[in-house]
Amino acid sequence: MASQFPRVGLAPPVAIFPDIDTVNVTNADITKFGHGYIGEVRDVLSDIHKLFLDNSPPKQRFGLRPLTTQAGKPYWEVGR
Repeated sequence: MASQFPRVGLAPPVAIFPDIDTVNVTNADITKFGHGYIGEVRDVLSDIHKLFLDNSPPKQRFGLRPLTTQAGKPYWEVGR
């Protein structure tokens, strides 16, 4: 059954919610892994490790760059 609503993880558009840091991993090479990319792509795994280890906000985690949506909402991106 097809959903009438867009999927949150399917960007664009990037999904932004209050009090939640959005990290877009579109630039990570996840072509072979499906949802398994979390444990297989070093940049994504490194970011998750830093988050769990130190509870660091995105601006303090290595490898994330700040971006904004066309509406001016902030989010972060892994990779290039």
